[in-house]
Amino acid sequence: MARISLNTFKIQRNTRINKMSEKKTIRIVKKGEKNRPVVKVKTGTARDTAREMVQNVTNWVTEFQQKRREETSNALRILSKTPRGSEA
Repeated sequence: MARISLNTFKIQRNTRINKMSEKKTIRIVKKGEKNRPVVKVKTGTARDTAREMVQNVTNWVTEFQQKRREETSNALRILSKTPRGSEA
């Protein structure tokens, strides 16, 4: 009989250890803490977003081309003013 009670004791001890090792989630709420309001993201369709991106790229290309034209015209103006070695 003593052996049966010893085995029973071991089983009870093992089940107690298993119950303690289970992970449980704990939520901590600090005193005075309030839930933050959810910020809504600007709702736009994918088409609107794509149009905006295309417009941005188009503006960048236009600015780049205009800047390149100005630089080219300035360079040609400077070259036309300087005398050439064969003409001097």
